[in-house]
Amino acid sequence: MEDLKPIIAHNIQSLRQGAGMTQLDLADALHYSDKAVSKWERGESLPDILILKKIADLFQVTVDRLLRPDAAPLRQKDLHSRKIITAISLTGVAALAIIAHIIFPTWLVFLYALPAGAIVWLVLNALWFPSRFNYPIISFLMWTALFALTLTLWKFHAPIWEIMLLGAPGQAIIWLCSRFKKKKGS
Repeated sequence: MEDLKPIIAHNIQSLRQGAGMTQLDLADALHYSDKAVSKWERGESLPDILILKKIADLFQVTVDRLLRPDAAPLRQKDLHSRKIITAISLTGVAALAIIAHIIFPTWLVFLYALPAGAIVWLVLNALWFPSRFNYPIISFLMWTALFALTLTLWKFHAPIWEIMLLGAPGQAIIWLCSRFKKKKGS
């Protein structure tokens, strides 16, 4: 068992760094403390099997890959590919907005493309990138959705200023959620 500690430590650190994540990013993704991640990477302790499975799933590798001494790190090319796929997806949302504008000639379709793009961005970020970016994306999603709804109602001469007021408690909730961290294994 002691022989596994340095192997697992090296592989976790290698995968984390290859993905451009900090120890805190990995800890957040696993709902553990960064101290626990640091202990794993120094070979002072081992994550339990369920956490090894979560780590493997997070980096899209097998648990066996974490246990092998000859495992290759997540390549920078893989990270670059993920960024390109994200950019293509967001460009696809913009293209759909242009098509919608051709079918329904109103500038509002471009406003609604912003929160739609934020949803795509949030999903891909949650899958592939550090979780620290999720909350700013959620804020962007909320504010663009409120703005689009406000301008839609304004176009139909409905009272609108109250809608933007929803952003204040919404932003407070987002901020509070970003501060709430479930810590285990410290």
